[in-house]
Amino acid sequence: MSGSLTLAGRRFPPHPQGAGLPAAIFVKKRNLYEIKAEAEEYARFQHRLARLRKTNEKIRSLLEEIRDINCREVDEYRDKDDREKKASRNRKK
Repeated sequence: MSGSLTLAGRRFPPHPQGAGLPAAIFVKKRNLYEIKAEAEEYARFQHRLARLRKTNEKIRSLLEEIRDINCREVDEYRDKDDREKKASRNRKK
C-alpha cells in the first residue's frame, strides 16, 4: 500500500495510489482518535488557508484596478494640468 495513513481501515489523506507518497502507516486503536482529531484540525486549517489565499487574490486584483484608475497617461495629466492653470488664471482676472 502506498500513499497514506490508514485510520480504522480508511485511507487518510485520500491520495491516488502510486502518487509517490510514503507507504501507508497503520495506527493503533488507542491513538486513532487523537490522530484523527489532529488530521481534522489540519484539514480545517488548510480550508481556512485556501479561503485566505482567495481573499488575498481578490484584494490584490482590486488594488491593481485602483492603481490602473489612478495612473493616467502623461498627456492626459498635462491636459488636465493646463486646464486647471487656465481656470485659475481666469478666476484671478
